[in-house]
Amino acid sequence: MNGGQSPSAWSLTRFRPSLLWHDRTGSDLVWLAARLLFALNWAFNAFPGKYQAAWYQHEFTRRVGYFARGNPWPPVHTFLQDVVLAHPAFFAGMSAAGETAAALLLLLPVSTRLGGAVAAAVGLSYSASMDWVNVGYAVHNGSFALLGLLFLALGGWPPRRTSRWARTVFVMLGAIGLVLAYPTAVRWEGVLPALPWAATALALLVHGAYDHAHGGRT
Repeated sequence: MNGGQSPSAWSLTRFRPSLLWHDRTGSDLVWLAARLLFALNWAFNAFPGKYQAAWYQHEFTRRVGYFARGNPWPPVHTFLQDVVLAHPAFFAGMSAAGETAAALLLLLPVSTRLGGAVAAAVGLSYSASMDWVNVGYAVHNGSFALLGLLFLALGGWPPRRTSRWARTVFVMLGAIGLVLAYPTAVRWEGVLPALPWAATALALLVHGAYDHAHGGRT
């Protein structure tokens, strides 16, 4: 029976490499770091401020009121003014719930795609409402939306790709991301929000250049 092994022992041996990271690559490790840093940023956005009474009593209304008054896009201005500000408690809770869901879902490979979808949706909604204020808002919300879309597309681990075209795309995206990481951290966002961007770019570069024949299965 499989060289004298019991079925349970054989199953454990079969799945042990995945459990112990023996089949993971350098890009997998960096991708994991990027996922966790991205989740940390969403958690930092949500906690503790959006779980305090002030967020529901006046802080949410104050922020959205400011974004609505100066918003240059009429449909967004109307929606913020007539819908969001008309139901502040509901949308304040939605903001907190969306950021919390993104943080939690990004922690596990099996739920990373869903976490990416939530992160992209929240980031795009924030972009529509506040990117007009300054470049920092635009870069922060835009980078989080792009990272969400990337995790939605690729999942919990870098996928197996062996074609030259796919490797080239990974390397180019990684190189461009690393070039943008420095001004993102120093001029536009700050170090903490830029860390998942830099880690994701590095993971794509390493995966495309060295680990393209390997990768996760989720």
